[in-house]
Amino acid sequence: MKSTVYSIPESASAPIKVYKKRGRKGTSIRDAFQNIPVGIDNAVPAAPYAAEYKIALVSLQQTRRHDNESLRTSIGKVHVRRNKETGELMVWRESAPVT
Repeated sequence: MKSTVYSIPESASAPIKVYKKRGRKGTSIRDAFQNIPVGIDNAVPAAPYAAEYKIALVSLQQTRRHDNESLRTSIGKVHVRRNKETGELMVWRESAPVT
């Protein structure tokens, strides 16, 4: 006589599908925009600044998309312009208007 071998029952339902995470996974762009120096005299080169915060230079140029309205009114508007003398892209934040 043979002995009966029992096994773990298999599930009749399909395995659960795990979705990939989408969107931004951090605050590096927000941190970069908060720490932009104020005043044209304190302007810094944009490429090394973007590399320091590990963001793309293109995202630094998209100020309307990434800069908060509260930061624009409290600290000032961000400018990304090319220096005509050196040809280098510079970034600075305009000082906030006094109200």
